[in-house]
Amino acid sequence: MLTSALLDLPNELILHIFALFPTSTLLSISPVSHRFHDLVLRLLQLRLLQAAELPDHTLLLECHHPSQKFTEAPLHCPYLGTPMLDNKEKGIAGSIGGLSLLRGAYSSYQPCRRKAESPARKRPGDIPGSRTHQESSPPAQSSSPTPASSSSNGPILEPEPVKQIISLEDHELFSQLCATVNLVRTGPRLGLFRSFVSINDESVVRVWKNWLGRRTIVDSSSPNSCADSLDYGISHSDLNIPLPLRKGEKSKGVLNFTHEHISEDEGVLWFDLYKHVGLRVGVRETKWAGDPLMLLNNEDEVASYEVEYKEMIVRTSHLLLFMEESWRQQDNSTGKSIVFGSWDT
Repeated sequence: MLTSALLDLPNELILHIFALFPTSTLLSISPVSHRFHDLVLRLLQLRLLQAAELPDHTLLLECHHPSQKFTEAPLHCPYLGTPMLDNKEKGIAGSIGGLSLLRGAYSSYQPCRRKAESPARKRPGDIPGSRTHQESSPPAQSSSPTPASSSSNGPILEPEPVKQIISLEDHELFSQLCATVNLVRTGPRLGLFRSFVSINDESVVRVWKNWLGRRTIVDSSSPNSCADSLDYGISHSDLNIPLPLRKGEKSKGVLNFTHEHISEDEGVLWFDLYKHVGLRVGVRETKWAGDPLMLLNNEDEVASYEVEYKEMIVRTSHLLLFMEESWRQQDNSTGKSIVFGSWDT
């Protein structure tokens, strides 16, 4: 009786009930019936889209050589898009295999450096209330170009792409990059975070010399192959999630489609074995600009490559779980915090 009464409820009411459960609970509910599976699929699609846009959150990327661990600043990663979920009116077609397709969705973020903020100097004799005071004087018009992005609470980001120089000696087969990605919730003051969740622990990625050489040839032949495109082989016309069928309705069929998974892209440096987080890079070989080097016949020149961080790729379902953990930290917070640091008096 209870089961039949629950199935007689309208889809909109069941969606409101399911919205109260976390994602892990929804995944355990989906095998109950085809109708529950379709409703969970629709709800998870909306959650993935919301998590990918990072509401009130920021992704911080640390990707540097081990020798730069204490000197390299983290990179802010604004949201670029999620090709599979960007069209809010459309989704994954059919009810069979829909959850596995949602698990294959990736979101892209642009690594950017934070622009250095120089403190304004006060001129001698600048008395508050006078016509020369900084607060009362009108701001000067600047003809410099606007930064890449800025907000009232967020940092100002540099528009230039982030690049890393990797140099390898003749006997070196690979270099290493230390990578860490953190999901933070911005606070009222720049540099203070209300929540801090690590998406992946600090991983060490080996960048092989042979791989750098191959990527140099590929990127030089097609420099704009995938740098400015977010289409990973999925057409929005192939995506459509209908509402679950009521009793007596006939199914319109399941539209099956295949696409080249982004995890097979050789131009992505993955930070983990499960390919949850990766960095799409562009490689360009740099030549020695100094005097000619004296080398032996069997000795190669020092190889130097310029690696450009084009976009960071995160599995959207993986990001959703850590986004919910950040929301739980916000709900359990007491409003009290201890800040450690040195303050100028």
